[in-house]
Amino acid sequence: FPEEGEKINSNVYTFRVGAASQTALVEVSVDGGPWERCRLAAGYWWFDWVSFEIREYALTARATSPNGTVTASKPRRFKRVAA
Repeated sequence: FPEEGEKINSNVYTFRVGAASQTALVEVSVDGGPWERCRLAAGYWWFDWVSFEIREYALTARATSPNGTVTASKPRRFKRVAA
């Protein structure tokens, strides 16, 4: 999450990324910015994002396996809208 094309009307959002159970690390990048480390809980990887502007964004996730193999998702577009 977010889903492709989702409209978010809050300036606080938690990204949820599903990855294989043996994944060692998951990170997310918004609009090609720095990679941010996610936390593992309840079988998913999570990242809290706050205070973003009203506009369209693209989120990319990448997962690193225990042997160092990195797999990245296609960018997922979503939009922050006014509440």
